Amino acid sequence: MKKIAALLLGLALPLSAQVMGAGIDTDPSAMDRSGVIFIEQVLVDPNGDETLEDIPEMIQVINAGDADKDLSGWVLAISQTDGSTSKWTFPQGISLSSGRHLQVYWGTVGEISEAIVHTGPTNLTRLHNDGGDLALFNASNVMEHYVQWAQAGNTHEADAVDAGLWNIGESTPQPKQAEILQYNGSGFSANAWNLLSPQGPTAVEGSTWGAVKTVEHQ
Repeated sequence: MKKIAALLLGLALPLSAQVMGAGIDTDPSAMDRSGVIFIEQVLVDPNGDETLEDIPEMIQVINAGDADKDLSGWVLAISQTDGSTSKWTFPQGISLSSGRHLQVYWGTVGEISEAIVHTGPTNLTRLHNDGGDLALFNASNVMEHYVQWAQAGNTHEADAVDAGLWNIGESTPQPKQAEILQYNGSGFSANAWNLLSPQGPTAVEGSTWGAVKTVEHQ
């Protein structure tokens, strides 16, 4: 039996939404997956004009493992309406400490720190407000985590289903402006995601994270 201590303590967000953490079940059969790096939050539709560099969309990832993790060469990818993919690759030297969060500001310019990274003014497609998806791949091009909102059938859905990271045909509700998609650690499906308002979690029964939990698996 292997024990993974998943320390998921909420990091203060620009929208003042703060969350707590819990243990996350991992799939021991997926030997090429780290099983400890997850998409924790996605701000799909921020307040204001998203085309402006000072109003970024935000993706937060978390290291739920008990050791630091090198994210060099990892990839965040979203599906486009024509079936292609828009990707951003973590630069060399990006490391995420055990139990820590990293906020990725999508399409903006800024300094890289231990807690924040900016993708820069690349040709990235914006997150689709009315329905889209987001996939996280490791440096070996193995999918680590996945979410799709408001509509099913996005480009990465089939691969996520094959990887045991999603259920076919599922999607979360569409986030309203300034709402955050929050992973609650309860598995790999649409039910594992909640919506947070700018002031905090919406009323979803059984959705809150525990403080610290140890997960055992083979």
